[in-house]
Amino acid sequence: MSIHIAALIEEAKKRMSASCDKLHDLGHASRVSTYSAEIGRELALGEEETQIIILASWWHDTARSLTRKPSVLWMRCIDDFISGFLLSRAAKRLHMRENEIVSQAIRIIVSKNIGTTRLFTKFILSPKYRTLLSIVQDADALDALHLSRLNGLKQMAENSLVYRHMYKWVVWWFLHSRELEFQTDWARRYFGEEVLKNFMLWFRTKEIFEWHSEVFSQKWLEKRMNEGEIFMQTFQVSFQTE
Repeated sequence: MSIHIAALIEEAKKRMSASCDKLHDLGHASRVSTYSAEIGRELALGEEETQIIILASWWHDTARSLTRKPSVLWMRCIDDFISGFLLSRAAKRLHMRENEIVSQAIRIIVSKNIGTTRLFTKFILSPKYRTLLSIVQDADALDALHLSRLNGLKQMAENSLVYRHMYKWVVWWFLHSRELEFQTDWARRYFGEEVLKNFMLWFRTKEIFEWHSEVFSQKWLEKRMNEGEIFMQTFQVSFQTE
């Protein structure tokens, strides 16, 4: 890895260390980078491609470090565009904005945005780099149910009615999602073997179980637990038949 790319990653780490968003912090960026590297290793990516996904992983949520009160709604819509701009500005200071690794990392970050259409993505990314986009998207999705993020969201729900409703929606959406849109085999395996299992174990612990029962009612909790068991069985069957 070149000195300048390493310097850009270090700047991303500093930015994420300052993030006030419990769901998009240094730990999240680090895990996404690790997942991306693992997927890239399985796909036998070259050195340049690996550097692109690592750089994009570290910078994809740097916009979250700009505000002390991250918005649930508007930040979700524009954060990737801002993160891409921040990387571009940092690269300019190092005279690297025209660097191919930086250029493709920025395009991948922008293409991750919820408002970016498939047509736009096809326009700015060649098929080769759309594969790298899939890797970073899968890596980001894998971290959605990491225990540190769940505990962070739980803490936010305890202090905000808005986040409490968002928490209920996240749990409901996850347990009712019948189409897991992972695009790489490594991500699908890791989700089934680690993420899903750890999520259900966390959900069943005494402290977490009692908290859900107290905050959302025993009836709500029992219903989600039953749905969780069905979800696990459904995913395991679908994964084994692939």
